[in-house]
Amino acid sequence: MVRVNTIQKIVIPECNSPCVCKVMAKRTFEDTTICMVKLHYNGQLYLCPEDQLERATPEDRKNDKKNENYWRNEYEISQRSISRIYLVNSPVTPYP
Repeated sequence: MVRVNTIQKIVIPECNSPCVCKVMAKRTFEDTTICMVKLHYNGQLYLCPEDQLERATPEDRKNDKKNENYWRNEYEISQRSISRIYLVNSPVTPYP
């Protein structure tokens, strides 16, 4: 079980290597939990099934540092709104 505000690792189809991200919010749909995550290096939001996330190691965090320029709006409602979370099969960016 993944908790909100934890640092995880996600594999995005467009990228070859795993990306470090922070779980911003999560929502459960019957038997599936979908998490909204924010990437460390560019602040982009993604929706991802919970079972496709894994805990980031200290080495992962060191290699994929958080870019503070993209994290200034971390606490805005739009970054944590569960109304923006919908059912997905693989990591995708949420529609507006």
